[in-house]
This record gives sequence, C-alpha cells and structure tokens, in this order.
Amino acid sequence: MEVDFTLEFTDHIWGYGYLLPRMRSMQLILLIAVLISAYQVSDILWNSEFTVIVRVLTFLISLIEDLAGLALFIAGFALIVGLIMGILYKINQKRSPGQLCKMVVSPAGVSVESSVRRVERKWAAVREVRSLKKFILIVALGNLAYMIPKRSFQSSTDAESFYTYALEQWTNAKQSLPQN
Repeated sequence: MEVDFTLEFTDHIWGYGYLLPRMRSMQLILLIAVLISAYQVSDILWNSEFTVIVRVLTFLISLIEDLAGLALFIAGFALIVGLIMGILYKINQKRSPGQLCKMVVSPAGVSVESSVRRVERKWAAVREVRSLKKFILIVALGNLAYMIPKRSFQSSTDAESFYTYALEQWTNAKQSLPQN
C-alpha cells in the first residue's frame, strides 16, 4: 500500500512535540530532575518541626510544581527543535520546491522516497505504528519518525485503511521474530 505526501512547516513542530517527551534521553532528564527535587525538598522537610502529614503534603506539592516546570521546559524545547527543523525543511524546500514523498508499506517493511533520497526500514527496525489526530506515525528505532499527514489521503477511511494495513504488517512481523 502506498501514499504520496508532502510535509509542511507545522508538521515538523507537531512531530517533534510528540516525539521528544517519549525519547529515553528526555525521560532520563525528567527522572534526574525529579530525584534532585525530591532530595532538596526532603532534606529541608525532614529536618523541620512540621507534622508528618504537613511534610508529605508539602513534598508532594513541591514535586508537582517541579514537574509542571519541567514539562513546560520540555514543551518549549520541543517547540524550539521543531521550529529549527521546520526552518531547515523550508530552506531545503526552496532548493527543491514542493518535494513530494512517497511511502510504501509492504510485508517487508517501509520505504520512503523523495527526489533526493530513498530510505528503507524492515519492520524489525520499527518501534511503533500509531495513528494520531492529524498524522499516522511510523516510529523507527532511534526515534526517527515517518509522519504521514492524514490530509494526504482522499478520505479519513483511506487514512484508516493505510494505518490498519501498516499496523497489521508491523504486528505480523513482530510476531514472526524469534522471542528472547
């Protein structure tokens, strides 16, 4: 099954906004930030005269506040990376305007082709196949995502059929891999 598509500037922003919080490095940064925050707050609270309930509640509120701040930081970082990638895409698009891409999904894997390159991935190198509100994502190992805008399909039924077929191929390939 195949689809022709082009990515717009905003597609890159949404794509990175989806991927960055799911990256292991970002999750590690989040874990480290939570541990540092927990240590700082607990050190202050456990050496105070407050009751245990007040200390625990203060600790939880402080932790939630730190997590909210970190979430805003990650969202801002994702926005900046998305903007940079979008700008680079726009610059590249000026060199080859209206670059049309074609994705082919088959039992062997996924291939994406444009006028300048062709990339093939076997299903074993794909981490997930996901349908979002505006995109179908095929996420390869290393957080490389192939984003297919649903607007590229003639109807929402066509988009759903493409997603279902890709998901079936990926699931079948995963089941046929030897289990460790």
